[in-house]
Amino acid sequence: MTITHTNNERQGEFVAFEGEERVGYISYEWVDNNCFAILHTVVLPEHKGKGIAKILLDAAADYARKHNKKIKDVCSFVTVQFERNDKYNDVKA
Repeated sequence: MTITHTNNERQGEFVAFEGEERVGYISYEWVDNNCFAILHTVVLPEHKGKGIAKILLDAAADYARKHNKKIKDVCSFVTVQFERNDKYNDVKA
C-alpha cells in the first residue's frame, strides 16, 4: 500500500493506493497555520476491514508530528480513534 499526500494553503488529503487503485482517503481543511481539521475518512466498500482508515489517520498524525501541527477531529471516525487511542494525544487540537 502506498500513501500520497497533497496539501495547499486551504486543504489537503492523504490517499491510499493498492497498486494503481485508489482505495481510500482522508480529506482535511486548514483551521489556521498550526491546525488542520480532518473532515472525511473514506474507504471503498470492497476494501473495508483492512485497516486502511487507521493507516491513513496514522499518516496524518505523522505529518502533524513532523510539522508541529495539531488535528481537529470533525470526522466521526477520527473522533472515535482519538478517544480510544492515547497515541494521538500529542496531535489532538
